[in-house]
This record gives sequence, structure tokens and C-alpha cells, in this order.
Amino acid sequence: TSVSGGVSYTSGANYTTNSSITLYTVWEKDPVDATGIVLGEHKTVLQVGETDTVTFSVTPANSDWKTIYFLDYDRNIVDLECVNNQDAFKVIAKAAGSTEIVIELENKSGSKIKTSYTMQVNAPVTQLIYGDLNEDGNVTSIGVIILSRHIAGWTGYETLPYKK
Repeated sequence: TSVSGGVSYTSGANYTTNSSITLYTVWEKDPVDATGIVLGEHKTVLQVGETDTVTFSVTPANSDWKTIYFLDYDRNIVDLECVNNQDAFKVIAKAAGSTEIVIELENKSGSKIKTSYTMQVNAPVTQLIYGDLNEDGNVTSIGVIILSRHIAGWTGYETLPYKK
């Protein structure tokens, strides 16, 4: 039964009218559970300090899922952050080691599916440079500067005395 302009109409009945009637139909489909999580192109090895943004898609495309969780990973080795308004997450390498990143999706029906991949984080690349430690323009006292290279560039240094 629907009401339009103060007149009630019942489905299946026959009507005669002297005015025009506009009918609207709303089609609702049954929700479809997601059956897979497909990860986009992503790195499996990072240096400490590097990041990687990983996109994902859910199959089938018309699935009606509720929530995605980062179920398991070693929080000492990496941090994970959601990327706002995107089907993506950011991996931030914190310390050397290996961890499995497990992603779980919960469908609106309550069923769950998982996917995972292994992330290897390596210690930063270290270089030795001999140079002018007192910044007087002369290389007279030889010192060793250890510079760590991160994805953002040179981040700092530590000086060690050089002994002959």
C-alpha cells in the first residue's frame, strides 16, 4: 500500500483515475559478503625510517563489508596507519626485524576473511666519511662521522675520535 496525494493504493488492485500518477520503484539487492582482500602494489622490504602506502580492494566489488582490522603485526618493528577516505594503509618501519602483517575484514553478516604478507625491515645504511669535524675548512684532524641515510635524507650524525 502506498499513499500519494491523500489517496491510498494497494498493490495488485485495479484503479481508474482522472489524473496522472507517478510511480517510483526502489530496487534493493541482498547484501553480498566479501570473499577476498586484494593488496595493491606494495614493498616487502623497507629500511628503518621508510614508509610504504599499501592500497587494497575487496572482492567482489559489490560486496557489503563493515570493518577492516590490522589484526596482527609486531608493533616494535612497524606501525600501521589508516589513510583517510581511501582503501589504503601506511606502513612505517621503526626497527630492524621481520613481521607478518595480518589484515582481517568483517562482513556485515559477521563472517570474516583474512590476508597477510611478510614485511622485512632492515637497519639503516651507514657510511663512514672522513672530513673536517671542527668545520674550519681544513681537514687537519681526521675524524669519523657516521651518517645514517633514511628515506627523508640525512638525519643526523655522531662523531667518533680517530686514533692512529
